[in-house]
Amino acid sequence: ATSKPLSIKIRLGYTRELLNAEEIAARVMNAGADMLTVHGRVRGENYATPADWPAIRKAASTVDRHSSGCGVTVGNGDALNAFSARAMIRATGCDAVMVARGALGNPWVLRDILNGACSPVSPEEWLDTVMSHVDMHDQHYDGGERAAILFRKQLLWYIQGFPDSRLLRTRLSVANDLREVRRHLIAFAEGLSPGTLRANSYAAEPGPPKRNGPTHPACHPR
Repeated sequence: ATSKPLSIKIRLGYTRELLNAEEIAARVMNAGADMLTVHGRVRGENYATPADWPAIRKAASTVDRHSSGCGVTVGNGDALNAFSARAMIRATGCDAVMVARGALGNPWVLRDILNGACSPVSPEEWLDTVMSHVDMHDQHYDGGERAAILFRKQLLWYIQGFPDSRLLRTRLSVANDLREVRRHLIAFAEGLSPGTLRANSYAAEPGPPKRNGPTHPACHPR
């Protein structure tokens, strides 16, 4: 037992033939959990499978029945921007959303969700954010080659969506020193034309994801 708030995260079930999110939701809330996050996929499903928001709603409604109205419900899966986050809240009835890959290289998505709209990110703001992330990573890993290698995938997320970024992607993919990384980032940002905007990796879909088709068919400017 604990006096601290207890949160639980579950998937819809082990397989599509064994969906048990409602049962598990009832059990954890009866056991005293304070918050339940439901990811809208089963164990073997990945991002290629659109999240099942109606199934999240069923589990969330179970929480309401078993928590005396005190349990907090969080939906997870395909909440990628302000539009889809708002759509998830409407479709699932959850109190909040959990953002996962939508924030990779795009921490501004959290601001967008809170503001209820997607806002553009200037090259200056982009560079300031990425450099701050590099500095924190450098401090955490005490610099060196290992720090640079571990940060490569984060950098590739950050530069996604910029025009003419192939050369930068190649250079960052082999960078073994964070000082070198900083030089490449600064040079790239300084070379961007005024007013350049980054293309978001995810479409601004106003409705729930379609389980019989692509989840994110296009990009929109940010």
